[in-house]
Amino acid sequence: MIKMTDLFLVRDDDGLRRLRAFAGDVAPMLNEYLKYLEKNYMVTEPPRSIVWTDFESAAFCVSDNPLPAYTNDYRIVIAPDIEVWKNLYLKQLDDYADSEPVERVRTYYGGLGIHNILQLLGHELAHHSELFIDEAYDDGEMWFEEGMAEYISRKYFLTEEEYAAEKEANLILVSLFDEKFGRPPLNAFSQSTYRQDITHIFYSYWRSFLAVDSLVERSGGDVRGVFDLFCRMFNETADFDPEKLFGA
Repeated sequence: MIKMTDLFLVRDDDGLRRLRAFAGDVAPMLNEYLKYLEKNYMVTEPPRSIVWTDFESAAFCVSDNPLPAYTNDYRIVIAPDIEVWKNLYLKQLDDYADSEPVERVRTYYGGLGIHNILQLLGHELAHHSELFIDEAYDDGEMWFEEGMAEYISRKYFLTEEEYAAEKEANLILVSLFDEKFGRPPLNAFSQSTYRQDITHIFYSYWRSFLAVDSLVERSGGDVRGVFDLFCRMFNETADFDPEKLFGA
């Protein structure tokens, strides 16, 4: 397996010091996760580097992706400041008045920590699984890969209680956003989604995760079986409709 190199995109010496310390602290946990991915999900060629940076650099200087965590074949870019992510998650609630469900979501996101940053990194690394079908991602079925990358990384880095709390937050948010966006089909999640506001982007991620979580539950916890089902139906079904998975 390729050893990933740490690179740093920083604005000052203090930023470099903080990012170097963080990268060193999480390196053993990421190495164990990579072994797990290699054994269970055919991640044999991870990206060559992780670019550790700040929100402004990730979102505006080297990309126009509004989420400061993304990957390609060569590198992962991430802003690991937990306060940045708390603010992004809480921004989803800007248009909603206080209520008991909304307060539960606020409380959950207010308590995020380092394991949630590791989960974000885990999501990006899971994208490098050879079990995914590149054609499916390119043909409008990116919901499956994004949802599965989220599922795999959450299951690994979150405790059962944390996983359940994150899922509950997603269920609440999706219920709110369904009314706002009219619950489009799963395969409406596409690259054009990233040109919309942060609420719409997260809505697509949470729906994708919940769909994959449901498929895994229906399969009795057989994650590889869900991969096989998706790949078989995508390859064998003309005019593939993801909703058919839930009736399979």
